[in-house]
Amino acid sequence: MNVLFILPKLSGGGAEKIGAMVASMFTSYHQVYMILLQEGNPPYYPLDEKVHLLQAPAGQTVKSLEQMIRKQKRKWNIDCSISFLERSNELNVRTKGREYVIISIRNAYSLKYPEKEQRQLFAEVSQNTDHIVAISKYVKYDQMQYFHADENKMSVIYNPCPIEEIVSKADLPMEANEQALFKKGPVVVSAGRYVTQKGQWHLIRAFTKIVQDYPSAKLVLLGRGEDKDYLRQVIEKNHLTDSVSLCSYTTNPYTYMKHADIFVLPSLYEGLGNVLLEAMACGCPVISSDCYGGPRELLAPGTDILKQTDRMEPVEYGILVPAGDGQKTMDEPLSQAEKELTNAILYLLDDPRTKDHYRYQSRKRIQAFRKDIILHQWLDLLERKVVANESNVHHIWPFRKWRR
Repeated sequence: MNVLFILPKLSGGGAEKIGAMVASMFTSYHQVYMILLQEGNPPYYPLDEKVHLLQAPAGQTVKSLEQMIRKQKRKWNIDCSISFLERSNELNVRTKGREYVIISIRNAYSLKYPEKEQRQLFAEVSQNTDHIVAISKYVKYDQMQYFHADENKMSVIYNPCPIEEIVSKADLPMEANEQALFKKGPVVVSAGRYVTQKGQWHLIRAFTKIVQDYPSAKLVLLGRGEDKDYLRQVIEKNHLTDSVSLCSYTTNPYTYMKHADIFVLPSLYEGLGNVLLEAMACGCPVISSDCYGGPRELLAPGTDILKQTDRMEPVEYGILVPAGDGQKTMDEPLSQAEKELTNAILYLLDDPRTKDHYRYQSRKRIQAFRKDIILHQWLDLLERKVVANESNVHHIWPFRKWRR
């Protein structure tokens, strides 16, 4: 089967990393092609050499991208095209010919895109594709509830986690300046883009109470993004310059995760929470906001995906805390959610046995996300949907009627 992957780029984002991983896994079973919508440096994320890669030239209009994708779909005789992220999904559906089109939804769009016009466009994309792969059960619910997606055209496939590769990188030696962070007191680590969605300021503010009990404790934030200056101001306003480090994006966050006492994800919303998987692969105890999206599914898989806790909640594979309210504050009194996050961190720091228990649980839970398990879910989807559909005549949707 000839399978095409469409992605914006291969650098800097979790979706791009997963797209590269899935495409590479497919090469043992199918002929794999990939189109990147943005011209740039060579792929940052590793890509199997058997993948036929094409990068769109710089400065392409939407129309020229559509023409290019249609041309390549015909040239490569594509049987199935799979896209990741919003723009790629839209172009994949708009260029649909006789191939089977699968779009991958990576986030809860009702939370990420509250504007009516954006929701209308995404609803049109969802309703005109052949199949939707949702990154979590909550994302599937979100697509059905707010974008009128057909449940019969939906599957939930979690992200694969390259456990062996992560463990291998986690065992690499740290630089001297990195080692210095771990020489005194407990260390709490978080990783993610410095953007509003990730809610890092809630964690920084919560840390003001941690250093009162553990003066030598360190908080290390790994990432980059537009909110870096704001986060630095929050650190300074709360007199945490000696306790909190904003570290630049690193290609190997796993050494930090391995040596950390706790990993915290303070997001306001998530599609799944891929960094939780990576931290768990490193055997790190995890605390996550119980935001809508995937964290509850990862840490408390037997519970209702629509539940949201209002207090610190130790669950089977980690600890859930209320999601922050998203209000960007500086040195005001802590919110209740920030207090509960403080309680969760102290709960683990004060009890080494509980912390060790969650280290074990992290390693146990991550086995459900092994690459071979997730790969066979994707292959099974293609077998059920694409191969079984080969004899059908695909309807070409009247995309010219779409609003831009």
